[in-house]
Amino acid sequence: MLSSNFSPERPVSPISSASSAEVTAGHDASTINRTLDLSLMYDDGALMDFDSKHWIRVSRLDPNTTSKTLRHMFYPYGGDEAFVVWDNAVVGFVGFDNHFMAELAVEKMDAFIPCRHAQALCVCRASMDEVVAARNSVSCGQASITSLLYSDCPVRCIIQVIEAHRQPSYCAMEFVEEVKRSSCSLFSRISETLVQLKAQSPVYEEFREALVRSLLQSIVDEEQTDTKANCGALLGELFASGFLPGDPFQLASRILQRGVRSVAQVDNICAIAHACASLPLPMSKASFWALVGQMSLQAADPFKAALRAHVRRFHHSTEVFSPTPASNASATKIDKPMASFPDLKMRTVYISHLPASLPQRTFMEMLNSCGSVNKVRVCRGKGYATLFAFVEMADSEGVVAALRLGKSNIFGHNIRLQMARNPIQDSQPEDAVINADGSVACDCLFGRRGGLLGDVASDKGY
Repeated sequence: MLSSNFSPERPVSPISSASSAEVTAGHDASTINRTLDLSLMYDDGALMDFDSKHWIRVSRLDPNTTSKTLRHMFYPYGGDEAFVVWDNAVVGFVGFDNHFMAELAVEKMDAFIPCRHAQALCVCRASMDEVVAARNSVSCGQASITSLLYSDCPVRCIIQVIEAHRQPSYCAMEFVEEVKRSSCSLFSRISETLVQLKAQSPVYEEFREALVRSLLQSIVDEEQTDTKANCGALLGELFASGFLPGDPFQLASRILQRGVRSVAQVDNICAIAHACASLPLPMSKASFWALVGQMSLQAADPFKAALRAHVRRFHHSTEVFSPTPASNASATKIDKPMASFPDLKMRTVYISHLPASLPQRTFMEMLNSCGSVNKVRVCRGKGYATLFAFVEMADSEGVVAALRLGKSNIFGHNIRLQMARNPIQDSQPEDAVINADGSVACDCLFGRRGGLLGDVASDKGY
């Protein structure tokens, strides 16, 4: 039996201080403090789910560099994991298990020009503090969505921040607040971000719901602050790009029937319909504009003037997209050879300032509204954010109608059209098939598979 005055020796942690007299879960207070010391965690390489202990920093990367391509670039030197962030440029971090392999990577890759890069890389060792700070800037939402939208960073850097944010709905509200005070030139960048985000289902649903809710609240808000009608225009473009399902004209009709209290509300509601003018929903579109026309007869100024202005704009766009009034006469010409424009050059139109985020189907619907299309070639110019295209129309009426689309605003870009200097001289499987007598054996299949214009853009001209 142990005596009452026997005192067993208390076990002491190898990293603790024996001077503490208070018993804690870790034997003393210093153990807890030392356990929370980040430097000890860095030595174990376990912080932020990092498996690597030794890291290097890579700058002067190509803007299109992804985490996957960066890892493949350093895989021959033993690179185990990699990620990229935006810090006024694309910056990458590569982790190694072996200290000597990290040193070898710095020695071999510093001042080296990889394939598809325009400048030499700058590679140096990175501390664990720097690596954790870079990862935290993304995962903890320290990177501002607004600053990224106005920067030159790739769209995937914006998506990376949205996916890693603790509250993606906050990013959506930040989007809307910036849309209210920005110009339409920002729409293409926002639309491209949303289209590429669509494949990420876990974040996509929450972000989309918050974005639509914020846009609708801004439109129906009695104290309207969006005087530029940007929220309505963006909501319509989300329908047009396929980001949102449903009928935008029915939605606009329901909002309009609830009553409007300001001219800004009228502008936002009608902006939804204007942005969706190319969608094939003739019945609901006609119903909405009939409602607008009816309300313009009963409303008082300034609502009456605003409603009539939008009706006039709608009629003008209808005339632009329906330039051939003699539709029956054109239908009788299908069996005749196309002798009115025998020179292909006179039937080829050059279109510039096209946004890369424009859906192929939307672009094709716009062209088909002018007439039959034979060929479409989309090209990308080096150093330009927008695309250009060559379109071969089937007849002269289609050419004239297409040229009238000049300066139309699509996703925040005013497209420009003119006659092409040269015709399209090659052939592709999706081109229209024309019989010897001039009849169409198969329509042009461009855009049938979906996707964006940027997905099919070629680096060569025609």
